[in-house]
Amino acid sequence: MRTDLQRAARLTRYGGVLVIAALLLAGCGGAQGGTCTAVPIPPALAGTPIPAQPIPQNAGVTTGVSVVVSVVVDSNGNVVSDSVKSSSQNAVIDDAALALVRNSKFNPGIKACGPNAPDTTTVTVPFSPSA
Repeated sequence: MRTDLQRAARLTRYGGVLVIAALLLAGCGGAQGGTCTAVPIPPALAGTPIPAQPIPQNAGVTTGVSVVVSVVVDSNGNVVSDSVKSSSQNAVIDDAALALVRNSKFNPGIKACGPNAPDTTTVTVPFSPSA
């Protein structure tokens, strides 16, 4: 018959083994002395990259330009917020890029060993007169 103290010691030992196994499966152990070795993966567009977009007619631009948009994505892949990181120097084109990204679907980020998954990424939206 086991005493309560023996049962508690056994549960503590098995609990510790389970925690270590979970950390190893998550990539948080190995050759670096228990430090996290897994790499977080930022969110990404679901599907293919955004193809070249036609330049809006009221933009007054005839050459190709690009806009880089910074995007915050929730755990369901929806855009929570966005902002222009690198402008085309044309408000009409920048607004068109923001609208396109806002309506895009993303694969959410994947966490490594920390408590949170990355939630920020950038998207380049090219505009071309021949698109």
